Amino acid sequence: MAQVKESEKWAMEESEEIDKNILKNIFLKIWRDMAFSGLFDSRAYNKNVAYGKILELNCRFRRESNLCNGLKPFVMFNLNKVSLNGLTKRRSYVKDFLTKSFPKKIVKLYISFNKPLKLNSAYYMNSMIKIGPNVQKIARFKCLWLNSKQLKRLLSAYKHVTQLTLSYCLFCLPAHVDLTMALKDTQITHLSFSYSSSADPSDWKDKPTGLLNLLKSLGTSLDLILILQALCLTGWVTKKSLLRKTLSDNSLGRVKLERSISD
Repeated sequence: MAQVKESEKWAMEESEEIDKNILKNIFLKIWRDMAFSGLFDSRAYNKNVAYGKILELNCRFRRESNLCNGLKPFVMFNLNKVSLNGLTKRRSYVKDFLTKSFPKKIVKLYISFNKPLKLNSAYYMNSMIKIGPNVQKIARFKCLWLNSKQLKRLLSAYKHVTQLTLSYCLFCLPAHVDLTMALKDTQITHLSFSYSSSADPSDWKDKPTGLLNLLKSLGTSLDLILILQALCLTGWVTKKSLLRKTLSDNSLGRVKLERSISD
């Protein structure tokens, strides 16, 4: 009798697991159909949407939270690009999406905050670090406020991509950072800090120590020195001659200064 009950229990558990898998497959099929049919297109209808294997979320709208909450039980299928725009200080559904439902593999990642936001480990920072290995080629972040430790963590998490952009960011770098280990075996060929600056406004022009410390930090990584091809510093208020000298002094003299870095 005990054996029969144990067998029935096992059968019920297996049936429940099958039901979950069926539900998951149905959900993913519906989602794929929506994505590839172009039913939702944010360019045409200004709605959150997955089209052509691209997921775009404008996090200023409530409907995005409903979508992310609906995704919670599932990990999304692989996508070409994930774009999260209009992030503010606290969006729990965004953090849940990054930690629980983010695709295992994407080509491009774009994350944009409304204004420079100080990242704390309890919220977005750890989530952004966690998904780093899932991004294959391009990562772009806009409006972050990074100290030395956070910069090192972020570079380390995305050192395998070929293009990395930190635009409109504020860097709190009172001294240069040793990035030897953080950028070990890096594959970054194009790096952009466009329209970013030091967190101390007094450093922007006459004493650009924030920028100089950033460039000196890059020069501590031999792996980056060997592979980096282009660097974008558009928007930094300092003399180009000083930039060139600093790059040269830190073994980055051969790197091309670009006005922008495109996909």
